[in-house]
Amino acid sequence: MMKRATAVLAGVVAMLLGLLGCTTRERLFVGDVGGRRLEVQSAEKRHPMGNQYWTILRWGDLPPVEIRHETTSAGPPYSLSIYGTAPVAAADTAESHYRSTYVPFERSLPVPVMLYFDPSKFSRAQFDQYAAFFNEHWQQVADRITLDQGSRTVEIVGLVLGRDADFVRRFERVGGNAQGKLVVWTNGDIHWEREMSISSTNLSRNVQMPGFQVMLRTGIDMPGSDLTLDGLRNYRDAAGNAFTDLFDVVEAP
Repeated sequence: MMKRATAVLAGVVAMLLGLLGCTTRERLFVGDVGGRRLEVQSAEKRHPMGNQYWTILRWGDLPPVEIRHETTSAGPPYSLSIYGTAPVAAADTAESHYRSTYVPFERSLPVPVMLYFDPSKFSRAQFDQYAAFFNEHWQQVADRITLDQGSRTVEIVGLVLGRDADFVRRFERVGGNAQGKLVVWTNGDIHWEREMSISSTNLSRNVQMPGFQVMLRTGIDMPGSDLTLDGLRNYRDAAGNAFTDLFDVVEAP
């Protein structure tokens, strides 16, 4: 009897794990767009730590595009210049979505994001075809669907051939004993990164645009960081750029 109960319990557990690990898809749109078949699906994967939601776009014989947290930015870029020489397809209004002041998050409003195309999965020619598609045809599709990522919905304002992590700037203290790194994310947020955690700093919450300004709040101690006007001159990124060369640091009382 005990063996039978154990077997039944094991079967139930296996079934539950199977349900949690499965991915369900729902068709949102299908039709001929730009002379090619376009299919857009929403996807949901159940997970013990929380469900994952994303959107899959298939256009003709091109590799499918997954619009998910990992392939989209946290918010609009503070400047398109952060992408350097990487191919970018974005409207002139992409930067206009950026806000230097704090804007409370509203789940009902889509977050303007950049969509990233991993160079290991997409060639430049394939990226250019998708760039033309988004420029000429995407709006007629976007008006009919919702790009749901679970914790937020998103609105695509531009494309980049690259990964978000490629454009995050991390600055390390040169010749000092700082116990972490100063990080500027692509959405302009500024954090102190130490091991596996991030925290706020005595700098402004994000980059202030226009002008690439960063406000330095004096009188606030950041142990192990030396985030002072003089100290920031010694923080450099992987390319050797000083923090104060890229950002206009202004002391604030």
